[in-house]
Amino acid sequence: MSCFLYCYYITKHAYWDCTYFFLSIQIRAVFVIFDFFLKKDKNSNDGNPTAVPRLTGTYIPSIIFIHPSNN
Repeated sequence: MSCFLYCYYITKHAYWDCTYFFLSIQIRAVFVIFDFFLKKDKNSNDGNPTAVPRLTGTYIPSIIFIHPSNN
């Protein structure tokens, strides 16, 4: 419960805005695990250049879920 209050004082928004923040962390964690398995498959073919767009793709869901809470 303290983590939700801590997020409430940082964002200064309602309780459901804080749930958007935690959903963005969970979705970003799923993308990191998903990219890890994709890197193991593509690593034998391409190597390091395939890791560059996937690292940027992991931060896109966090931006999508944090921006509606800021409005």
